[in-house]
Amino acid sequence: MTTTDHLRAEVARRFAALDMPSWPAPHAEDSAPAEEEYSRVSEPERYRIVIERARLWAQVLAEAGAVVVPEAVRSAPAFPWNPEEEPVQRALRVDPPAGVAGAAPWWLLESDVPQNDGGTLPVLRVAVGRPDQVREALPDCGCDACDPGSADLLDAVDEAVLGAVSAGVTLTGRCGLLRRRDWHVVWDASGRAEGDAGPRWWPFRRLVRACEELASGGQPALPRGTRVSIRAAWFPGRSVGASQA
Repeated sequence: MTTTDHLRAEVARRFAALDMPSWPAPHAEDSAPAEEEYSRVSEPERYRIVIERARLWAQVLAEAGAVVVPEAVRSAPAFPWNPEEEPVQRALRVDPPAGVAGAAPWWLLESDVPQNDGGTLPVLRVAVGRPDQVREALPDCGCDACDPGSADLLDAVDEAVLGAVSAGVTLTGRCGLLRRRDWHVVWDASGRAEGDAGPRWWPFRRLVRACEELASGGQPALPRGTRVSIRAAWFPGRSVGASQA
């Protein structure tokens, strides 16, 4: 039986054989970066590890029954739920294995972000459901001050992909004066949740609990006009939800 734990171990094994760069986090938790590090990207090319890790995930998922195909995607949001878009140079669409009802595809989006010295910073975005629904951008900043180290970056890639293939719930809506403010909450079965509060009396934590109930088949109260999207898990190892419009 294919499980997410098995898939992650196989990705890690193949990645180790690539002999890619690795480096520790340059700053201890109790030390602040120097001011000049915020405007410096010393080795942008080493961030290619996030691209290679994600490609291995696509490869391993294809061997487990997923359908992986290149797709023309011209641009995508720079960060999750950020309307500002950046160009995409390469994209792969990863569809769930046949027979997995209610599961959603995800996209591996690669960008080459120009740097002041003429080089490029490799950036990976993971989108779920649609190419414009970016859930993760790595690195979120390539400057030396924000460098988390290679181990944290690889873990972040793994968690982004595992979130994409796990059961999940997305809530979206509008609120505020004349309903001008958009709000959203995205939750997946790993326990990750991001977004913001909805209308008055609907704090973020309450909306997350509603997502958990929906994934378990419940029918919790929701703000008026909430749009609900529930996706199923691709493999055992993460909870399975049902598809709902």
